[in-house]
Amino acid sequence: MVKALPQSPSVMHGQVFFGQSTPHQLHILQGSDKAIINWESFSIGTSEGVFFVQPSATAAALNRVTGLTPSSIAGQLSANGRIFLINPNGIAFLPTAQVDVGSLIASTLNITDQDFLQDRLNFYSLPNRPPASITNQGRMTAQEGGLVALIAPAVQNGGFISARLGQVALAAGTAATLDFTGDGLLSVKVDSDLAQQVTDIYGRPLSSLIDQQGHITAGQVILSANAAQRIMDRVMNVDGIIEARTVENRQGRIILAGGPTGEVNIGGRLDADGTHGGQITVTGQDIHLRNTAHLSANGDLGGGQIFIGGNLQGQGPLPNARNTFTDTGAQLQANALTQGNGGMVVVWADENTHFHGHISARGGNLSGNGGFAEVSGKEHLWMGGFADLSATNGKFGTLLLDPGSVTIQHGLGTPSSSFNLFNDGWIASQLNISDLIITTSSSTDGGPQTITINSGVNITWNADTNLTLQAGQNIVMNSGAVIENTYPTTGFDAIVFEANTAGTT
Repeated sequence: MVKALPQSPSVMHGQVFFGQSTPHQLHILQGSDKAIINWESFSIGTSEGVFFVQPSATAAALNRVTGLTPSSIAGQLSANGRIFLINPNGIAFLPTAQVDVGSLIASTLNITDQDFLQDRLNFYSLPNRPPASITNQGRMTAQEGGLVALIAPAVQNGGFISARLGQVALAAGTAATLDFTGDGLLSVKVDSDLAQQVTDIYGRPLSSLIDQQGHITAGQVILSANAAQRIMDRVMNVDGIIEARTVENRQGRIILAGGPTGEVNIGGRLDADGTHGGQITVTGQDIHLRNTAHLSANGDLGGGQIFIGGNLQGQGPLPNARNTFTDTGAQLQANALTQGNGGMVVVWADENTHFHGHISARGGNLSGNGGFAEVSGKEHLWMGGFADLSATNGKFGTLLLDPGSVTIQHGLGTPSSSFNLFNDGWIASQLNISDLIITTSSSTDGGPQTITINSGVNITWNADTNLTLQAGQNIVMNSGAVIENTYPTTGFDAIVFEANTAGTT
């Protein structure tokens, strides 16, 4: 049975005074900048409240549970500074929980007293303790510029977390380090040697290391997980809403890091819109954007950046995905809405990319050029979507396709029927909304880096856009194939063939 209010405090460091105005309210007055309190248990009932009064917004109180009871937070937790809650038995914020703090760091991993006192945010697993999770179904609010970090072998969020101009981190692993860089942005590193299924405080097994079903809004949002072994169905599942809006010249950033062996599954909304579009990055071994996925980095004065599975042509510094899958209804947007240039969207995999979604990185309605997009599988690409890189009052942008080898066949403007096979109708349709570059120069599968244009192909379009074919080895254009741009003022470079780009000739 969970006892009412936190029980049996023992002050290990600092000046701390306790008082109860009613049986259901606990007031904690902190007189020192840092305080460490060990508790037998730390829970808050539905009609209960725990109120910290601290010297400043940067003051910190470490609350460590030394008993065997999970923390169940169903009432009110309030503080004007930083609150650490450490409970290796598990932590659950229930739907009625109301957390209003300067910052909150909750973890089922431990932190040493010395690291806490020196502001070193290093968390580690206690030996011989089963992995325990953190679940939030309540409402958490950090003060402006504050931090909310939930750190455990597995983290679930089905509630609301807000940190205006601040940062939110969900970190899943058996060890974690949080570090603030020189620009004030948070970086998160997680490690894992997880060897058994993680459960919630009720003993129910979890299917993902991070499960984001709720609503998160902050200046920067980081979801980071790492699994050395395939214990869960997937490492990360994101079906809720994540907002990191650009506010007061601070670029919004959303980072989903699934680790080198992780499967990242996205069906929700990632929103990094603002005056200028923000940045969204998604990394993992296998990435799946489902039909309901909506990734947005639009900006009134310029589009932002979206990186799925790696950077441009897989050149880093982001880690590369092995496989990337994008379903038909998935939307990736980096538009300039009023003026300015469209942004950049990259979808990459070292092996296979299936793309059936829709990219838009348009120039502003009043002025600005179209953006840039790349959809590539270093070995195999199945391209069934489109990228709108147009501009109402500017130059169209460029779509880059970069598989291992390419065959262009005659067919309708519909998705291609297999890897590295493109229909002439699809190419002509794409050329109405962007320049198009198809290159085979980065193949690593040992196959010929060749572009073959079959007989009967007819690529005819009427727009001020260019088609460039770049082959690491040969370009073979068979008899009867036609490639023609009928736009009256297109320049000499409307159609460009570049062969043997991987050689010296």
